[in-house]
Amino acid sequence: MRSDPRTSGGIAIVGAGHAGTEAAFALRLEGLDCAVTLINAEETLPYQRPPLSKSFLRRGMATPLRSQDAFVSAKIDVVRTRVREINRGRLTLHLDGGDELRYDHLILAVGTRPNRLAMTEGLPIAHPALPVLLSGTAGYVDTAGFLALQGLFTAHVTGNFVTLGASLVLGTTGAIAKLMALPVFYAVVVATRLVGSAPTAKGRRPLGILLAAKLLLLMLACLLAVTLGPFRSGDGWPALLTGMTLVAAMAIQNAVHRVHLASAPPTTVMTGSTTQIMIDLADLLRGETEGRSVMIKRLRSMSISVAAFALGCAAAALIYSRIDVWCFVAPPLLAAISFRLAWKKPNPLS
Repeated sequence: MRSDPRTSGGIAIVGAGHAGTEAAFALRLEGLDCAVTLINAEETLPYQRPPLSKSFLRRGMATPLRSQDAFVSAKIDVVRTRVREINRGRLTLHLDGGDELRYDHLILAVGTRPNRLAMTEGLPIAHPALPVLLSGTAGYVDTAGFLALQGLFTAHVTGNFVTLGASLVLGTTGAIAKLMALPVFYAVVVATRLVGSAPTAKGRRPLGILLAAKLLLLMLACLLAVTLGPFRSGDGWPALLTGMTLVAAMAIQNAVHRVHLASAPPTTVMTGSTTQIMIDLADLLRGETEGRSVMIKRLRSMSISVAAFALGCAAAALIYSRIDVWCFVAPPLLAAISFRLAWKKPNPLS
């Protein structure tokens, strides 16, 4: 039978997370006056985890569970090291550096770590330039489609609600294509999700597979445009076939962003990004300090995305004015580069 910790040696607590820290202070509240040692594998004081509050994420810094003074006042010794071995027979902990710590009672509060599934090994890490290139591609395709296909939005498909109304009121061509765009977009997004999550796709770089499908659709759209265009009517089958192929390609890009690049700024719809940019600018101008580094980082990434989209729009307009439907040669080239980047791991030192 082990000795009573109220009258003998110490209690060692391995793990300085929420459970371990609260256990240490609970022992003091129970009136135990023995030595209490809290072993922390990190260099900081025990802190809140996981980050459940938005204020934590904005600050970008850890919130301590208790202050340094609280540990000193409670006579809880925080030892910053790792436990390499537990000798239960000798009641000894073997620590980094060869040190040993004897204990009378031991509390294990080490928590858990997520298991890495085998199917995720070897999956691509998206290159940081990929979202920027996708934004430029979306701006280019959207503008080229609008100019060549009688006002059809192929990337920002909800914009077709407005142009559909204009077509019906003004009697201009392209109403059928605008009606078809959203159902086609919905169907391809659903198909993309199903294909990307299918058992046969797991472990086979689904991001690369989906971008390859987008590349093939853009190549097909280019072939259709240069052989069937220019399109004098937006409701003829050549324009409908070309337009819906472009819509399908950009639907894949939209789905890829939501599923595989969710942490990156949107690549096809810029309204939300420009709104957030203005909000962050206003907060910085009024001297907001909480979460300043996070705001600056977000402002930079979103500004680059919007600029790439705008550059794609300008390039498409300029090229279309010079070579008409041959402007659709560029999107497959951009998609090929995107496909390559999806399979290339970024330099960890960059």
